[in-house]
Amino acid sequence: MTEWHGGREAQDPRPDPRVAAVSATVPVGAIFTTDSLAAIRIPVAIVSASRDQNLLPEFHSQRVLKACGSCLALDELRGAGHFDLLAPFPADIAQRVGAAQARGGFPEPGFDPALRQAAFDKIAAFFDRTLRQ
Repeated sequence: MTEWHGGREAQDPRPDPRVAAVSATVPVGAIFTTDSLAAIRIPVAIVSASRDQNLLPEFHSQRVLKACGSCLALDELRGAGHFDLLAPFPADIAQRVGAAQARGGFPEPGFDPALRQAAFDKIAAFFDRTLRQ
C-alpha cells in the first residue's frame, strides 16, 4: 500500500472519494463513537437481524441508525440471527461455526431464506438507485 485511506494519520484523510455508498448487514456499530457515525456523509443502507445474539441490535444496527443521518434502515429481518444473513453454509460447517460462537451462532429455526434473498435484492436496488444519481 502506498497511501493511507483511513484514520491512521494525524490528519484523517476521510472522506475517501472512491466510496460513494455502503451497505452493511448486522453492522458492528458499538466500536464507533457517536461523533464518528454522525460524520458519515455518504448513503449507508443497514440490514438488521432482529434475533441477532452476537451483535445485539440496540448496540449495533439501531445505534448506527440513530447516530448517522445519512444511514437508512433498508430492511429488518424478523426472526433472523447473526449468521442468517450469510449465504448458507453446508450443515456440517454451520454446526461447527455455531458451536464455536460464545453467544451461539446457529441458524435461527424457522428463518425463511427467501427473506435473505429479498434483503439482498433490496441492497442491489439501493446501489442501483444511489449510484445512478
